[in-house]
Amino acid sequence: MKDFNNRRIPHSFFGAEWDRLLPERQYHLSRKDDYPHESDYRGLGRTFPHPINGKLEKPGQAFFEAFSNTPFGDSMLSQFAREVIDNEGLGRDEFTDILIIGFSSTDKIGHLYGAFSQEMQDQILRLDRILEELFSYLNKKVGLSKVAIVLTADHGSTAIPEYLAEHGVSAGRIDPKTGSNHASGDLLKSTVDHSLDKQFGEADWITAFNKPNLYLNLEAITSKNLSNEEVEKTAAEALKSIKGIRRAYTRSEILANSLFNDSTGLKFSHQFHPKRSGELMIANEPYYILGGYDDTLDQGTGHETGYRYDIHIPLLFYGKSIRPGNYRIPVIMNDIAPTVAGILNSAVPPGSSGKVIHQIFR
Repeated sequence: MKDFNNRRIPHSFFGAEWDRLLPERQYHLSRKDDYPHESDYRGLGRTFPHPINGKLEKPGQAFFEAFSNTPFGDSMLSQFAREVIDNEGLGRDEFTDILIIGFSSTDKIGHLYGAFSQEMQDQILRLDRILEELFSYLNKKVGLSKVAIVLTADHGSTAIPEYLAEHGVSAGRIDPKTGSNHASGDLLKSTVDHSLDKQFGEADWITAFNKPNLYLNLEAITSKNLSNEEVEKTAAEALKSIKGIRRAYTRSEILANSLFNDSTGLKFSHQFHPKRSGELMIANEPYYILGGYDDTLDQGTGHETGYRYDIHIPLLFYGKSIRPGNYRIPVIMNDIAPTVAGILNSAVPPGSSGKVIHQIFR
């Protein structure tokens, strides 16, 4: 790793441009290149070609962040993976080696430009070639007959909501002042604060918002001799008045395990942590997102629901023990580890909540 980093490969991309891999006419299934709600991140701009310099005169933090939001970040990672395979001697003896690679450019580019963008189409075209190169290398060094491959993703996403709205879909942004990890959530906070002031008297009711979690001021609740449950219910009702919010799940109902008949609520309960999560967890209507991406107000998109478009991911298995075919069966990402254990004829990990996808085996 140190030797690889010391070669300063990203520096060779300073001042380069990310342009389309193919002629523009072959991107006709994507929307127009210059779309106003795409992000201009670290000087990359909204249109091809995208300059990779971070608006700097020499390589610095903004440049490296820009570089990682282009397909060339995946190219560098693939190069590193090939050197790991070679230098670590993976697949050269009787012991199984596992190499996990996270190609992250698709995620980053998806946030910035959204589905249906020419940038996303170009990223997938380039990733296809990156994978081809990696698999060819594996075949040369190890032999694909000795390799099992699993390809998946961490999540899906909604398309840019303004684009969906243009096509007649009910979609939008809730509280555009809300960023991502630096969320202010002004509309959400003020709505809840006003409602609780009206119902229980004035106080500083909100301590923080980090989507989807809204944290109430527990000291204020105690000082007014109120129960957490009644304040949570009032806040949840207030949040439902905001366009784009389907409902808010309260800490009390999650802890009471009362959401088994609510498929969306059950997903929220799975991500709930008693010591870390808020007093309310906010569920959006389909195709609505909270604010923009990163520090933007009305640009880019995200993945913050339990709806199909956010949770539908590819899952592909390859190997000599795999029976070729398309399998229309319900699976979840948790099924990957037990299935890989099956490929390896190994015990299923004891903490796994998934199942072996036995249908795919020869």
